Amino acid sequence: ASDVLDAMASYPADKPLLEELAESPNSTLASGFLNGTLEGINYNLTMDNGSGEVTVASRGSMGDAEDIGTAVACRGTVIFRLYVWR
Repeated sequence: ASDVLDAMASYPADKPLLEELAESPNSTLASGFLNGTLEGINYNLTMDNGSGEVTVASRGSMGDAEDIGTAVACRGTVIFRLYVWR
């Protein structure tokens, strides 16, 4: 989870994904990157800009998940959390 958030924080170099998502949450953009990066792994990407945590993109249900990996990254005042599981 942390490797994927690190990649989102630095790719692409001109305007990283997390910066773009912090400005304007785009589930299509986030899902496209995560589906290609986390092949065969379920995920839930959330963001919190001070108004509460909301899901930006997800695949699978966390309800029955075990061994959920979690990573946190901040961009300005926005906090991103990525949960991953099989």
